[in-house]
Amino acid sequence: YAGAFALRRGLEIARRELTRGEVDDPEQAIAIFARKLGDALVRTGELSEAEGVLREGLGVTKRGAPERLRIEGVLGRVLFARGRRAEGLRIVDTAVSVAERAGARAVAAELLELRAELETIERAHVDAAKALEAAEVLVREGWRSAPTEAQRRHHANLLLRLARSRRLAGVDDLQALEEARSIAASLGHRVVVAQCEAEAAERAEMLGDRRAAMAAWRRAVANAHEAGDASLEQEYDERLRRLGRSDAYA
Repeated sequence: YAGAFALRRGLEIARRELTRGEVDDPEQAIAIFARKLGDALVRTGELSEAEGVLREGLGVTKRGAPERLRIEGVLGRVLFARGRRAEGLRIVDTAVSVAERAGARAVAAELLELRAELETIERAHVDAAKALEAAEVLVREGWRSAPTEAQRRHHANLLLRLARSRRLAGVDDLQALEEARSIAASLGHRVVVAQCEAEAAERAEMLGDRRAAMAAWRRAVANAHEAGDASLEQEYDERLRRLGRSDAYA
């Protein structure tokens, strides 16, 4: 895994610079590389190594510092993946509370999004939606002026995740989905538009509205094609065909 190898190399360099004293803030470099490497390792299933790397990062960061809180979030993910789920969630929750008290809205929002991801794995969709709702409020509060394009892209993805969590929690609310689709369309972000149409199709299927679902799947296919995402186009086309076949035999 090339990304993890590069991060390991970066961490090794930061460790050497810590002893040489030739870099202004080697502790910060170690913390950043430890967090990124830990996250990469957890995604490839190397959980023991990930935990060790993250705890090294914690050892060079000050309590309450933003980078430490981010490391704690990834450590919570590791513990969750290792079966220590309650402990993992507790670490993430504590980091969220510290970030909120310090006024670090962006960090708190990141951690809440992570919590929602873990709750989704547990199929605790109500709790996932609550975490995403809180994250979305913090994201909006963090804009000091008009949001940048990158911030708007992130916001669209966050709203899409919120819409999906609400649907899975049994809440029929189109507001987040419509806003996500509007932002993505204004940015020409066709992949997210396609994902929004797919979510609209899922919602329509849940409500038993087959005609609306098929129309939404067609829009999802068209937007995925326009975005040049062949994998997504194939996935949505299969869902459309499957629904069409079930309709024929209904």
